[in-house]
Amino acid sequence: MLAGAKDYIGIIDNVQSFSCPGHAEAGLISFINGYLQYDLLLSTFKKKKITSFSLSMEVCSECPNFNNHWKSDISFWIGDKHIGTYRSLGDYGGRKGRFSPAWWPKFSSNYGMLVKLTINTDGTFVNDTKTSEYTVNDLVSENSDIAPFRIGVDKNSRYPGGLVLFGKGFGDYDQGIVETVEFED
Repeated sequence: MLAGAKDYIGIIDNVQSFSCPGHAEAGLISFINGYLQYDLLLSTFKKKKITSFSLSMEVCSECPNFNNHWKSDISFWIGDKHIGTYRSLGDYGGRKGRFSPAWWPKFSSNYGMLVKLTINTDGTFVNDTKTSEYTVNDLVSENSDIAPFRIGVDKNSRYPGGLVLFGKGFGDYDQGIVETVEFED
């Protein structure tokens, strides 16, 4: 499902909604299993050695309406390398998200938890817990301008409880996926 500032985008729970005009204006995306892929643009940093990058995003589980105790294992990949999993403890609702639009129903997913994924020279970390030995050198190619980043839910995980990704205008943090890059001088 995709939702924007004024209404749903496309048909609820139909993947073809990603082809609808306005899909890029989505402030909330939810699905049960599968993944979303974003290309992290690294070409602006090609002349400098990247020592660390992080991604910050607001997420929660996904179930009908909401269930504050509905677990979901949300996984992250760079390219084809699985770099970590965040266990969401609920699909949070029952109150409006601080930035959710007035039209968005209170009985639906309204807010999530801020999750920070960090890749540096020591490994990969989800909210400061090491989840992988993959380092920035393993994941960022000097020969590529992009690093494909995927966030999703594997239907074979222990808790395949879906995913809600909040962006600007939804949830408690009013942000899209925020990328921070550090590099040597």
